[in-house]
Order: sequence, then structure tokens, then C-alpha cells
Amino acid sequence: MPRACDEVRGLGRRWARPVGLTVGLCLLLPFVPGAAAQETLLERWTLGYMSESWSPRWDALTQAAWPSSGAAPRVRVSFDAELVSFRESLRRDRSTVNLGVRVPLNGSVGLRAAATSGAWRTETGDRPLIETPRSQAAAAGADIDVSLSRLGRLRIEALGGWDLGPGGFVRVETSSSHHEVTVSGWRAHARESRLFFAADSLRDLGTSHVTTGGEVAAEVAVPLAGATLRPSVRWRREIFEAPGEPANGFLTASPSGSHTLLATEVEVDVGVWQVRARYRSREANFDSRIMRVDVSAGRIPVALLDLSGWSAAVSHLSGDRRWAIEGGSDQLSGELSARVETWPFASFWESLSAQAYRLNGDMAARSDWLRVRNTLEEGTGWSWGVEVGRYALRIDRDSWYVTSFGFGRRDREITAGGVDSAMLVGGELARRLIAGFGALALGVQAGVPISARPLDGAQDSTGDGLAGYLRVVLDWTW
Repeated sequence: MPRACDEVRGLGRRWARPVGLTVGLCLLLPFVPGAAAQETLLERWTLGYMSESWSPRWDALTQAAWPSSGAAPRVRVSFDAELVSFRESLRRDRSTVNLGVRVPLNGSVGLRAAATSGAWRTETGDRPLIETPRSQAAAAGADIDVSLSRLGRLRIEALGGWDLGPGGFVRVETSSSHHEVTVSGWRAHARESRLFFAADSLRDLGTSHVTTGGEVAAEVAVPLAGATLRPSVRWRREIFEAPGEPANGFLTASPSGSHTLLATEVEVDVGVWQVRARYRSREANFDSRIMRVDVSAGRIPVALLDLSGWSAAVSHLSGDRRWAIEGGSDQLSGELSARVETWPFASFWESLSAQAYRLNGDMAARSDWLRVRNTLEEGTGWSWGVEVGRYALRIDRDSWYVTSFGFGRRDREITAGGVDSAMLVGGELARRLIAGFGALALGVQAGVPISARPLDGAQDSTGDGLAGYLRVVLDWTW
């Protein structure tokens, strides 16, 4: 086998476990942080990560929770850092800093600005797999908050921003004691990422894209005899495409695809008791062409990545604290197909002997979890929670070389990997306080696996090393 073909083979084999785990974790798809209400770890670590990379980074401080009224200027700073490690197989760390400022012009109009800086890095073994260097984005605009006799409160936000290119964000919201309806739209440039090939190769893949998205959310309150019924629905759609200028790299990616989220919820309040049921469905499909000097050098189409999950919760309000017990289940399935041409790595005659490396993969994952929480509804103090989850993952891979001018196969390998089940125990601790310097909130989330059973007949191993996750969130408002 020529050295160039060995390099492509090395690339394919090194991709085997990372790509498989990445399909399961979606850490390899930034080219192809965040999304609101990431309820479970499986959702957050998969399509949640992708949605974070697609959405405008500078809208994090324009949510409805951000105060938009009052006569005094407001400042908000937040810091979010996360580390996720899957032993020697995969490691991902990320950090983001956000800044928001609002200066009121009068009782209903205010000027606002937002800026953010963030980076993330994914490693497999002892080498980098994906790196998104630290970059900055900023936006500025205005909001209007007025009261109307028929619609109740009407709020409009509009911002223009820059994130590797021009973008914009618009949100219109109307709310009252009986309803809340929000319509949002945006266009944003994603940060450039770099995918590194085999350890003995100096070649890499540069990736970036442009996202156009929209979201509609609605909630109503229906009074019943001694209770209040609150049904709600949320629909989100994002479409991404290649930017005008290609990303930097030996090879470049030209992506296209979409992401759709549908979430429904029914909540019933009866005195100090609350019962809630949720269903969430997320689907993503994308196709990324690999280019070398404006000539095709491969293709990475992911036919489908689909997640669905339900959850139910019962909570009780005691004073200023709410006790809650929640449980749910999520299912995730996906397909991956990759084709890497040999010609960018080989001479003309070497390319004739092995014209492309092909990889097909299928993934299925499931999680069942139970969570207990004690949260502070208002004021200052501590909040905490404990979660136990059972996770199962199966990844099947079929790879080969395309030979004889596309009519033959060589060195075919079929492998399976994953865990039949793994138990993960996690917890969260938060502290909120108010002093002369403003309101400060600190939250820490962490978890570790306490057991893991490999899939029968699996050829991949999770290896040794640390496994678990740690996330720290700091938020200050003045």
C-alpha cells in the first residue's frame, strides 16, 4: 500500500472511533454553544451542541428573562465553561464569556449592545480532533416595551451583529396573564472550525457556514375549577449553507442542511402542587462537500440525526422553595456516510490504485433518567439537584476502499462498538445572592459514570482515563 493510501487509511481508522462517538455525541459536526431548555444530558451533548453552533452567539443576552424596563442602565456578564471526557476516546472543553448592556431612553425604549467571546476544542487520544479558535462577536440595537389594551404587553427587539460576517436578530413578543406568544428570526455566521486528520499528516479541514433561522413559541393559561391549565408549544427551524468565502484549511467544507425542533408541554397548577409533561422532537440532516482548490475531494453526508424524548415532573412549593421529582427517556438515531478522495493525499498513479476511502455508520442511543431538585423560587440562597441516568449506545461501521475506477472494493472492515448500558450519576449546586454590587448567581454541574458494560462483540474499547463532565456557570447583573 503506498504511503499516501496508508495516510488515508490512517485517517479512516482514526476517524472510526471519533466519528462513531461523534455521531453519537455530535461533537464532529460544527462544520456541518445556547439552545434554550436543554433538558437532558443526551440532548445537550448531541443536537444541543449543534444548535448552539448554528444559532447567533449574541442573542444569549436578549432572552425574555433579560430586564428591558426601568430607568437605570443595566449591565450583565456571564461566564460558561464545560469539560466533558470519555476516557481516552474523546474529550471536549469549551468556554464562553458574554457581556450585555442596556441604556434606557425613556420608560419604554432602550438601547442595547451585546458582545461574546468563545472557543472550544475536541481531542481524541492525545491529539486534537476539532479546534475552534477563540473568536468574538458583537451586536447592537434597540428594544421597545409598551402596553396595549388588547394584546397586553408588546415587546420588540432588533439587533444587527457581526460574527465573521454581518447578521441580524429580531424578536416580537406579546404577553398577558392569559397568554404569551413569541416570534423570532435571525441570520448569523458560524465560527470557523478546523478538523485535524491523522497524527502523521499536516493536512486539515477548514469549516464554516451561514445560518438562517426562526422560532415560534406560544403558551396560554386556562383557568379551571381550582386549577390552571397551561399548554405550550415551541417550533424552531434552522437552515445552514456555505459562506461566500471558504474556510481556511488544506481542504475546505461546503455544508448545507437543516435542523428542526418541536417541543410541546402541558402544565397543571393546583395550589402548591404542579404537574408537568413534555415531549421534544429534534431532527437534523446535512450534507458537506469536501473541496481542494475548488475541486471536489470528497463528501460527508449525514442522512438523518433524530432525537425524541418525553419527561414528566411533579413539584411542590413550600415557602420560597420548590421540591420536584422528574423522570424521562430519550432516543437518538443517526446515519453517517463519508467519502474521502485519495488524490489530495497521493500522486496521480497512486490515486488510480485506491481512488477513495468510504465509511458508512449507523448509531442508536437511549437514555432513561430520574432527577430530584430543590430550587429557590425567589430571593437569595442555595439550590441543588441530583440525577441518575442509564445510557446505552451502539455504533456500527462499514469501511472500504473504492478501487478499479470505482467498480471494486478493497480492505473492507465491519466493526461494532458502544456500551450495552452505563450508569451515570450527576448533581448540580447553585448559589444566588444580592448585594450592593448587583445580583450574582453561581452554578456547578458535575457527574461521573459508576458502571459501564461494553456491547457484546464490540471491537472498540472505552480505554482508560477520566470519564465524566463538569460545568461552571457564573452570571452577574447590575
